[in-house]
Amino acid sequence: MGLDAVRLLTIHASKGLEFTAVYLPGLGQRYFPVPWRGQICPPPTGMVAHEARDWHAEEEECLFFVALSRARDVLCLSRANRYGSQNSAPSSLLSLVAAQLPHPPLGSITWPGSEVGPEAAIPLPPPLEPPSFPADELDVYINCPRKYYYEFILGLGGRREDSAYVQFHRCVYDVLRWLQAERVQGREVNVAVRQQRLAEAWEKRGLKSHAYEAIYWQAATAIVARVVTRSGQSSGVFVQPEWKIPLAHGHVSFKPDHVEISPDGSAPPVVRRWRTGRPSKSETEKNVYALYQEGSRRAYPEAGTRVELVYLSSDHVERVELGAKTIATRLGRYDDAIVGILQAEFPHRPNDRECPRCSHYFICPVAEDEAN
Repeated sequence: MGLDAVRLLTIHASKGLEFTAVYLPGLGQRYFPVPWRGQICPPPTGMVAHEARDWHAEEEECLFFVALSRARDVLCLSRANRYGSQNSAPSSLLSLVAAQLPHPPLGSITWPGSEVGPEAAIPLPPPLEPPSFPADELDVYINCPRKYYYEFILGLGGRREDSAYVQFHRCVYDVLRWLQAERVQGREVNVAVRQQRLAEAWEKRGLKSHAYEAIYWQAATAIVARVVTRSGQSSGVFVQPEWKIPLAHGHVSFKPDHVEISPDGSAPPVVRRWRTGRPSKSETEKNVYALYQEGSRRAYPEAGTRVELVYLSSDHVERVELGAKTIATRLGRYDDAIVGILQAEFPHRPNDRECPRCSHYFICPVAEDEAN
């Protein structure tokens, strides 16, 4: 994620990994290879052909090779002349690669106060690209950092047995996104194809044969038809961009639901966010509308873009106009979320309404706190 830090791990844990630069310290006698300390549980006499001590030496050499081969560009080997109160000779493993080292293992100290020539300077890595996060993932972190940790760091996912009502809305969104992609490609979609696509999403979402299937199906077909009718009345050109909003510590990426541009430039571009539920006074308080406002401003700086919220169930359209201070505050929440993720801060954020509905509720500390 572009952390300004180093990764510390054992040689065993590094197997199969590669890094731009690897620093292998502690190459002193008695430290690496680790001295033979006998066997806790030796095999019966005669079971193995070689002495366990020989196996130990071979395993240490193999570990040394693993450590060396983790580096792609830069490998730094170091040892100290003294560990604690005892002097230390170089590791015997260094003799295996002595011919390839810039300085002999028994040479003088080369780190403090030494003059390093240009040929020995460690090359600087190229500048890191600012990290980019999808807006919907950052919304999860803003609501509950611990949930983000479970879903996107541990990869546990957030699937749960949602109600048919929720699946109905997701089914409609699936079809609307498909319709938008078809329009962007300039392809006409007739009623039969549209209904077939809706039926496929319907079955995938598990709404087939539901007790209220007829009611949900009627509402879904009405919403899709309403979107098609609205689009047919427009003479604009549909595009499907992915916008990245730069913040202080990274980027937020998202795809607006609907972007329509006037072909002759006579009207400002229209950017819409679709909602399939009922109109709500608190809807425009969500942080995502700051992204819509800022993204449209950056994409069309001279066009005076119009941002709208469309409730597809009632065909109600609401103009979204946020002040500069409000936009800055909401974008700041996304930036704070990026900082929290980069710093690996994932505290749980209790919520009496959301926590019991979370698919990770019973492994989260919140459940333990409530049980106590």
